[in-house]
Amino acid sequence: MHSSHRSFHVQQVLLTTISVVSLCLGFWPLSASGHQAGEFYQQAVEAIQDKNLQEAESRLQQAIKAFPAYAEAHHLLGMVQYQRTQDAN
Repeated sequence: MHSSHRSFHVQQVLLTTISVVSLCLGFWPLSASGHQAGEFYQQAVEAIQDKNLQEAESRLQQAIKAFPAYAEAHHLLGMVQYQRTQDAN
């Protein structure tokens, strides 16, 4: 797959993941809901929506530091880091 197509695909997956997580927030609370880590996670989601992946990565790292068992933050951080490496190529 051509790198620009792959990058576009990863961006679509990233945005789809955020959309699904946002939808689920209305039905199931995140494991860090009501915790400072949940606030960092939400800020990361907003940064991703604004296409600011560096800020998103920073906020997700803060969320994980505040709540190391935050699986959703670990997952999204991996996706953000992957996208950043694709954008750099």
